[in-house]
Amino acid sequence: MASNEKNTKRRVGIIGFGKLGQYLINAVQESDQLELAFVWCRREEVLRGPVRGLCDKAPNNVNTMATAAIAAHNLGFDKVQGCLVSDTRMKNWHIVKVEVTGPTDCNTGNVFHVSTKRKNPAEIGAVTGKATYASFVSSMMGAKGLGAGVHLC
Repeated sequence: MASNEKNTKRRVGIIGFGKLGQYLINAVQESDQLELAFVWCRREEVLRGPVRGLCDKAPNNVNTMATAAIAAHNLGFDKVQGCLVSDTRMKNWHIVKVEVTGPTDCNTGNVFHVSTKRKNPAEIGAVTGKATYASFVSSMMGAKGLGAGVHLC
């Protein structure tokens, strides 16, 4: 692509309702000529699927999902499922919910399940919450001296 062609994509905003809105989102994201500028959807859920695809679609909003995909090395980016939610009623927060389900115990039929929820104060329109930077520094300090490689702290 020539340098003068880089900014020739048309920006498209989608106001979608249900399956039609999701169809339009997918069509824009697959287009070489269109770029998704914004999505507003009457349903809160906007994007759902394997984390690998969500990382491509919203790289500023998937750090927790990507970390989960790395931590669940037996599942990875293709089998860990994620969901990005756009909720215009939530003005001052980024909320991250993580649910993990393990295998069924063959003897009892019980299933391991853990669920967590984090509320991070955030300004309207911010791509990260106010507590993210302190958390990042804390993780870096926790990894200090652990040697080469990826460390989840």
